[in-house]
Formats: sequence, C-alpha cells, structure tokens
Amino acid sequence: MIDVIYQYELGRTEIALDRILSIERIHKNLLRTNQYSRISVFLGLVKRIIKNPLIEDEEEFFNRVESPFVWIEMEQEDLQAVSYYAWLKSKMTKQKFYDVLRELMQA
Repeated sequence: MIDVIYQYELGRTEIALDRILSIERIHKNLLRTNQYSRISVFLGLVKRIIKNPLIEDEEEFFNRVESPFVWIEMEQEDLQAVSYYAWLKSKMTKQKFYDVLRELMQA
C-alpha cells in the first residue's frame, strides 16, 4: 500500500491503480475479512481519487473518508492505519501529510 501512495505522489497514477487492482486480486479473500476491511475501504477511496482527481475537494467524498473508519483509542490504534487515513485527509484538506498525522496522533 505504501507503493500505491508512492506511485500516486510521483504522478504515476496508472501504476498506482495497477498496484491497487493487483492487491485486490491477490488478496481478495483477505480483504473481505473484518480485520482487513479498512484496507479495502482505503484502496477503494484511492481508486476514486485516481479516477477523478477533483473528487478530493468534494464534501461528499470527505464524508466518505470520515465515515467508514472506526477508531479505537489512539494508544492502541495501528500506526499504519492512522498514517493511511492521514494521507487521505491531507489530500482533502490540502495540508502537509506530517501535520495531519501529528494532529491525529495528539487527538
């Protein structure tokens, strides 16, 4: 998933989309489990951004990003999950990723 973000940030959206489709194909059964459902949601949201880059400015998309993530106490939350969410939120709010991540970790 880090490679997906990396390729996206380099402007290689077709490669990022190919990586997403590959992850979804190879790990189809795993992504259907409750434990990995947030990964599936994240990949779906990134696919939507790739297919329509202007969507990240829309309030409806912002609500889609906010609603599916069920958080536990931040001390127990998976740092990678928080990081992926922070990256998405940084795209929508036009903030630096690091600033969004710090804000989330301090909440």
